Amino acid sequence: MTQRMRAPARREGGFSLIEMMVAVTIGLFILGGLVALMVSSQRSYQVQDYSARLQESARFAVQFLSYDLRMAGYFGCTHNFANTSSDTGAPDVSSIATESSSDSITVVYANPLDEGIFVEQVDDIVGAPNIWKLNQLPTDWTVGTPLVASDCGSAVVSVITAVNTNTNTVTVDPNLNRVLDPQSTGPGGIGVRRLISNTYTVNTSGASGVPVLERNGAELVEGVENIQLLYRTIASDVFAPAPYAGQLAAVKLGVLVRSVSNAADDKEYGDASAMMTDTGNHTLLGTDVSVGSLRGQRRVFSSTMLVRNSNL
Repeated sequence: MTQRMRAPARREGGFSLIEMMVAVTIGLFILGGLVALMVSSQRSYQVQDYSARLQESARFAVQFLSYDLRMAGYFGCTHNFANTSSDTGAPDVSSIATESSSDSITVVYANPLDEGIFVEQVDDIVGAPNIWKLNQLPTDWTVGTPLVASDCGSAVVSVITAVNTNTNTVTVDPNLNRVLDPQSTGPGGIGVRRLISNTYTVNTSGASGVPVLERNGAELVEGVENIQLLYRTIASDVFAPAPYAGQLAAVKLGVLVRSVSNAADDKEYGDASAMMTDTGNHTLLGTDVSVGSLRGQRRVFSSTMLVRNSNL
């Protein structure tokens, strides 16, 4: 009987349970590292994005405020607040008006673009019913527009009550309490300009809940939490808070800006970095400003500017 030779069984390939567990463990370590790297990159991007937006907000806030502060009290060729009178219904231009918290400031000045507008009939500047005939009448000068007229020695501020475009005349408040001298003016006569009054206030945006800097009630720059101001007069070398006495020479501005996001607030991103947990108090031009527990990246910015009307 012939004995058949049995061929040896072929060994089947594959991974053992131990090999599978080792491979899965290594894969989880690699996947975990990739996830951690992605999260870290996302958080770093958020912090850098918030920082960039913070600096952009600060730049705009300082730019807008600095321009108006430099122009404070500018009335053409007049350089003395004491010789400026506001008539009935006209804005007060005797100083920069500010609240005790310095979170609100009103700056008043004559429009520098109205160069070359004069009262042609100088007698009309002091005679009832105070009808001023102008060499030109801008289209945006309507009833209710405040004007400042200057003879380079003093100025009066009044409000337009009637306009006649055919004769280039405006009727102003009849209660003018200062007489202008046409002999002290430069070429052209008594200059007239539209008076600009801008009020800056720190408020909270109703749409996003973040702090904003408003101008005349309209949102201007987001993320501004606080502004502080110090003033120096011509007679002093020291910057001090309001109220100040005398002719203003320079203003020092401090702005506290917080990062903002598209969300309602920054709390959900507060653990992105230690930079995003900036809470507590900040010192702004010597004043301690409490920001509470609301998370966010914060920075203090400051600028000092000479006032154009100081005549220095």
